[in-house]
Amino acid sequence: MKCKKLHLMLVLICTVFFISSCKKEQTSKELDTVIIAHRTEHATLNPLLSKRGITNQIINNMFYALSPLDPYTLEMAPVIAEGPPVRSVIKDENNNEFQKFDVWIKKEAQWHDGKPILAEDILTTAKIGFIPNINSASSSSNRDILSDILVYPDDPRKVSFLYKESYLNDSITVASNIPMPKHIYDPEGALDEIPLKEIKDMDEKDLFEKYPNLRAFGERYLSPQFSRETIVGSGPYKLKEWNAGSNVIIEKVENWWGAAFENENSFFQNYPKTIEYKIIPDETSAIAALKDGTIDFLPVITNDNFNDLKNSEFAKEKLSFHNPSTLAYTMLMLNKRDEILVDRDIRAAIAYAVDYENLLKVLTDNQAQRIIGPFHPGKSYYNNSLKPIDFDMDKSKELLAKAGWKDTNANGTVDKMINGKLQELEFDFDSSPSKNAQNLGLLIQEDLKKVGIKMNIDAKAGSLFTKEIYDKKYDTAPTRIRTYGADDDPFGSWHTENSGLQGINYTGFGTPESDVLIEKIRSTKDRDKRQKYYHELQEIIQNEHPAVFLYVPFDNLAVSKNIDIETCLLRPGYFERNFKAASN
Repeated sequence: MKCKKLHLMLVLICTVFFISSCKKEQTSKELDTVIIAHRTEHATLNPLLSKRGITNQIINNMFYALSPLDPYTLEMAPVIAEGPPVRSVIKDENNNEFQKFDVWIKKEAQWHDGKPILAEDILTTAKIGFIPNINSASSSSNRDILSDILVYPDDPRKVSFLYKESYLNDSITVASNIPMPKHIYDPEGALDEIPLKEIKDMDEKDLFEKYPNLRAFGERYLSPQFSRETIVGSGPYKLKEWNAGSNVIIEKVENWWGAAFENENSFFQNYPKTIEYKIIPDETSAIAALKDGTIDFLPVITNDNFNDLKNSEFAKEKLSFHNPSTLAYTMLMLNKRDEILVDRDIRAAIAYAVDYENLLKVLTDNQAQRIIGPFHPGKSYYNNSLKPIDFDMDKSKELLAKAGWKDTNANGTVDKMINGKLQELEFDFDSSPSKNAQNLGLLIQEDLKKVGIKMNIDAKAGSLFTKEIYDKKYDTAPTRIRTYGADDDPFGSWHTENSGLQGINYTGFGTPESDVLIEKIRSTKDRDKRQKYYHELQEIIQNEHPAVFLYVPFDNLAVSKNIDIETCLLRPGYFERNFKAASN
């Protein structure tokens, strides 16, 4: 009996010690200030008006979405909402079918001024975003698919989104809504009597004629007051200072409502008391500021400077370095509409001729990862069973010979009789005049030359190059595609329905089998089944060679050793609100 009592006492002592240790560790994670270098000035800190990713980094610490994607898991994380949107299917009086998403707001959720976040805030935010002279970028992308937003007088924390049809990531679109406080941005209820459908769907001229005060509302909303001065959000930080051309400083909100949910997800874990974004346009100056302690964290460093910094004596003592993978990939598009590149064997021969190891070393200093197709290796449905195409000159030459191309006149370029005329295997590398594009072109040009393919580098001014791509009048072209945390929708870039002049399937890729798989990916809600379709699509894409898939680039980050950071896949690869005091 005594032994049992003694054992129980030891357990209690250990438990108390463990809890006490956790509390100490938790406190030690807090930072007084983190100073981050930003390259450019910010135009606004209003979520509806911002169009730049670097500005959204600041905004996303002050305004939270309903259930945004967690940067570390890429799953929806309920923040303002009690949970992910609840889907149902309803019909209107005309038997038209709609996807209905119900969301309930946490009763604890508050604005910085202590007022509760309610469904009418979400509805008013949507109305503001669709006003023509505001024309929020986030709202415009939703215009054609959103039918209406419903609020309920008997349940002010419930809101329903009606969508005209089901589509991939529709739940995530709903969950990503960032509400703004109605009592701040429309205190007099000027939008109350104007239906969302009319603001969204009516012709601009007719809308402003019917509601003559609406244009003035939009102009007032665009004023500095709501762009730079009156910033009342829901997140853990609020605006402290904004010195134009110099810095933006945000600070923790006292008694923030979300502190009670600290163990729920990363959005509720916020350690720096103050975050300062210092404007330093020049990278050399930013590195000097990092060395002298003026800043604590420097993102987006060029490879040469990153390596020099890593190898410096100062860095070994004062800095830590990180290379998160970016949600982007680089590829060389091969236009299937071209009379030569229409041949799958020629496209495959090009892919096998590229010396990928040398390309990654020269272009990225090995700060990149090879890929097998148009999906990021960090996504759950990336087909790891497929291996990237290897550099194989013999295989490339074999494919060229199979397609009937041989160097009959010994001039170094393979040729073939086409319509009674000897034609050499020659095409253009169409690109912008950027240094990276030109370096990539030169490397691939040299590789193709070794197997008898002549590739001419044709650099054009940015606008001309872009038009050439849009018009599908290029041979081969390099491009970097940015992807997002949500599941990829391959319909736009890889379905044959979008290979026409108005579509964005620039390579002309597509088979009946791949079209069916893309349609299944879009319509299947079961993620396990959808993963199978993603895998099968990647097999077809790799076999058809619509592009030479090259690499996913890494970002280069440097941070003071006094700070611990956890990198992630979601852009920008780090989240400063989660920075902690170093444990050592």
